[in-house]
This record gives sequence, C-alpha cells and structure tokens, in this order.
Amino acid sequence: MVQLDVHYVQSGEHHIAWTSLGDSNGHSDIVLCPATFVPFEMFHELPSFATLLDRLSSIGRLILFDRRGVGASDPITPDNPGTPDDLADDLAAVLDAAASRQHALIAPSLMAPAAITYASRQPTGLSHLALFNASASMMRRSDYPLGLTGDQASILVSTILDGAGPDGPTSMELLVPTGADNTLFERWADRGGRMGASRGSAAAIYDAIRHIDVRHLLPIITTPTLVMHRADMQITTIDHGRYLADYIPNARFVELDGSDGPIFMGETATVLDEIERFITGTTSVGEHRELASLIFTDIVDSTGVAAEVGDRRWRELLDSNEAAARAVLERHEGSFHNSTGDGMLCSFDLPSDAVLAAFECIDAAASLGLDLRVGIHCGEVERRGDDLGGIAVNLCARITDLATAGQVLVSGAIPALTIGAGLFFDEPSHHQLRGIPGRWPIHAARRHSQRNYTDNQTPPTTEQEPKA
Repeated sequence: MVQLDVHYVQSGEHHIAWTSLGDSNGHSDIVLCPATFVPFEMFHELPSFATLLDRLSSIGRLILFDRRGVGASDPITPDNPGTPDDLADDLAAVLDAAASRQHALIAPSLMAPAAITYASRQPTGLSHLALFNASASMMRRSDYPLGLTGDQASILVSTILDGAGPDGPTSMELLVPTGADNTLFERWADRGGRMGASRGSAAAIYDAIRHIDVRHLLPIITTPTLVMHRADMQITTIDHGRYLADYIPNARFVELDGSDGPIFMGETATVLDEIERFITGTTSVGEHRELASLIFTDIVDSTGVAAEVGDRRWRELLDSNEAAARAVLERHEGSFHNSTGDGMLCSFDLPSDAVLAAFECIDAAASLGLDLRVGIHCGEVERRGDDLGGIAVNLCARITDLATAGQVLVSGAIPALTIGAGLFFDEPSHHQLRGIPGRWPIHAARRHSQRNYTDNQTPPTTEQEPKA
C-alpha cells in the first residue's frame, strides 16, 4: 500500500486536498486532473492506475488532488457543485501551494473544461495542456450537434448513478468496456465511488455538466496542446476531440484505439508515450520486439468465489495467489508483467519452463482453494519497459478463455518447440479465437505422470464457441 502525504489548501470557501509524487527531473511538474470520483488515496490500489502513476511520476513531479465534493476535499452543495471557473481556481490554489513554477496539465473528460478555463487565463507557469477523451460541451446545442440531448443526458446520469439503465447497457459497458468483466476493477470502482462522493454530490456534479460550454475559450489558448481521444468512445464520441483540436490554435490531435473512458484503463502504453513525448520531446521507455513464451493464468468463477468469501478474504486470496505465482516464476526464471486481479500475465525464455510453471501455479492455487486455468503461447511481443503487448498476448489470453479448471491449453507452437523436453500434449482441436483471424490448433498439455491419455481432459471440441 502506497502511503501518501495529504496536504490541504484553501480555495475560496473550500479546502482542497492534494499530494505529490516523484521529483521534477528537470521537466515541468505534471498535474493529473481528477476526472473520477475515486479519491487519490485509492489510486494505487488498482494495478493499471498504479502503473500510470509510476510512469508519470518518472517524467516529473506528479501532483494529484481531489476535486471539491470528492474524497478529502470539502463537500459541495447541490446548488453550488463547482463551475469550470471554480475548479480552475482550485487548480491554481493547488499549484500555488505546491510552489509549482512550471507545470503540464493532463485533463481527462470531466475535468477538461476546468483545464481549458485555466489555460485560457494564459498563466505564465503552464507549459503544456493534454486533453483526453474530452469535450468543450457535453450537451447538444443549436450550433453544436455533437453532444447529448436533454433526454439522453438524463438517462445517462441515471445509468451512471444506478449502475444500469432501464433497458440499455450498464454504466460499465458504456464507460469502461474492458472493466465489465474485471472483478478487481468493478470492486475498486464501486468502493472508491462510495468513499469518494455521496450520491447527492455525484448527482449535482453530473447535473452541472448540462450547463458547461467552454467553446468560446478555445481560440484564446496559446499553450501547446495535445488532444487524445479513443476512437470508439460511446458517450463522448471522437468528434468532440476533433472539434477541440480544430479550434485550439496549433493543437495536435491523436486518435487512439479502444473505447474505455478512463485514462488508466484499456491500452495505456501509447497514451503514456504520447504524453511523455509531448512534454519532454522523447520517451524514456523504448519499444522493441522480442520472442517470449507467455502464460496467462485465470481464476475460475472469480466473481462467485469473491461473493462467497467477502472482500477482505478475497483480497487475501489474491495476494496469496500472486505471491505463490511469483515464487514459481523465480524457480523457473520467469517474469511477472501485470495482474488483472483474478488473472496474471507472465513470460519465460523457454516454452518448456512455461508449461512446467503453469502446472505448479495450478497446484499452488488449489492449495488456497482456488481453481486456476492457464493458456500458453510462444510468439513475438512488443516490449515497453516491463509491459508486453501485441497480438501474441491477445492470442494467449484467448487460449486461456477456452481452458477449464485445472487445465493448461497451449497453441500449436508449443509442442513443436518443446520436442525432447519430456512434455506431453493431446492431439489438437482447431478453434476460431475471438478477434484473431484464422483457426488455431490448440493442445491440452499433460503432466509427466499423465502418459495414458484420457478423454476427460481434452480441449473443447471444435463446435464449442470460445467465451465471449
């Protein structure tokens, strides 16, 4: 658990909580404006958010704060939830308290209007402005056809506050599609939202969005500006981002893959590379391709187990399972790359080590009362620091989706690469893997003791569809 020093500064009648991470490193301070109702003291509890914070704080001193009405900052009233001008004042107060002489703002979604307002004042210390999945106006207007109608906004706010609309998709499916099946993220977001803001405060803040329109400020901005937007955003569509880039002088627009709203979810490596290159002129984390033997582990029925044992015990089980997996990796000279809570991505130099480690991870999880399934593939990956990406990673994850409890499934590459290693594999069945062209041969791996092949551990038949 990361322990943060929490400071307070007064802005008008409100006290705003803030903290900082890292050192300046000769660059501008970086301010990550709060576009979530989760307080900053909980950011590090989500692995993907912690990774983002670590990367940003390696570029320069990172400043975080809770917006008024959220977390440790003072509460708001329904009739005064904070205008963009108010929030820009809060931002200025935090920067003054932090003695920041030069700073770059990263403003995702809900905080973009406040950052635009602050930038329009042309403060001497503002060196860069980065907007992410942002808009100048969420609402449709007579001269702005991109936004939501009044009815659409009402339905959206109700869906966000209640978690699901009457007949439509859930708020998670709308705003964070990759988090919809991520138990760790769902629990973090639910708990953080409850701790961060009351329902009344959240409703007031969302309702205030209807009145926000900062389009008139865009031509005034003289700060170098980067506009990043994910291509498949459902609510704040990419046309909002293009509008910002068109009307802010000399702004650069970057279209990103994906449909996740939060900056810390989905594919974040490209986002971080763009931000670092924008602020420093280069990237400290180079990208190169290499060959790796990958394993994905996944806890079977993680949602059901978590509901049965409760939050605290579930967290203990996840920590114990990860610790056991890391011990296995050490024995087989493997590397741990990331965790989704109920799943882990690891890599090995030798595919035989990956297979042996997979069975040991299954045994270690079983000793905790957990059922594990594993997928393995060997292929070229893109490496950015400690992160791995590319089609090979996606393919490995899809193979894991096919496995049953206690089963290790491997791609057709593994048997050919491990001849002579004393490993055993079933005859392949062929599958269409979601999002990956072609049909792929999949084998079930055997333990050394399983020399007599049986039918009860073969992969799913070719007629069985992979998990959606």
